[in-house]
Formats: sequence, C-alpha cells, structure tokens
Amino acid sequence: MEQDDYDFWVNPTEGTETGDGSEEAPFSSLLQLWEALEAERQGEKWTAFIGQGHYIDQHLDQGFFRGTVELTFEEGTIIEWTEGTSRSGIQAVGEGAHSIVNGNGLIIRGFDTGTGNGIGTFAGTIIAHDVVIE
Repeated sequence: MEQDDYDFWVNPTEGTETGDGSEEAPFSSLLQLWEALEAERQGEKWTAFIGQGHYIDQHLDQGFFRGTVELTFEEGTIIEWTEGTSRSGIQAVGEGAHSIVNGNGLIIRGFDTGTGNGIGTFAGTIIAHDVVIE
C-alpha cells in the first residue's frame, strides 16, 4: 500500500490531541485512532498507518465495529500495557469485525493480566503479519 492511501494516520511525535487523523494533522495516540474507528462503526474498510513509537497503556480494542481495519505499523513500534486492567493490544470483537495487521516487527507486550492478551478476537477475525507477542 502506498503511504498516500491511508484513511488515518498516527504519529506520536508529530501528531496532536486535536489532530483529525489526516497525514497533515495525524493523531498522537492509538486511543484517538480507536475512537475514530468506533465512530465509523459500519465502514466497509478503513486503513491506518501507525508511526514508530512506544505506545504505553494504549490499545486498539475494535469493539463491535463491523468492517475491516487494515493497520500498518512502522518498523520499531511497541505497544506496551502496564496497567492492571485486562485488555488486548489489538482485538476484533463481534461478527463482521476484521483486522489485518501489517506489523513490520511490531512488539506487543504486557497484555497478560487477567483475561488480556496481545491479540484477541471473539466472533471476529484477525490476520497478523510480522508481530511479536512478549
């Protein structure tokens, strides 16, 4: 996928809390991306480019979003959970929820509390490429 072809952009160093998720005004966090995807809910397919960074206590829990989300992570990205609440780093929940993860060496760690896990699904599907769960 060409870099210009993404619907949403996340960049932890150049993005802002008021960014609209465009390449020119990216989100600064995974939680902003999650909120944008949840607002769309019934989209057919959405794509996002997640810039290199260390995302601490952030997740992409795809709720009951019906549609496909393709997430492309820049090399060197880490998603880490340090809080005690159970969460999954990336999750697709509900019939019709599909996630495609192009990890490019993505590391997901710390999601082993309670029922949490690195990547999870319930009645949805996830296809993950080049992801390490620690």
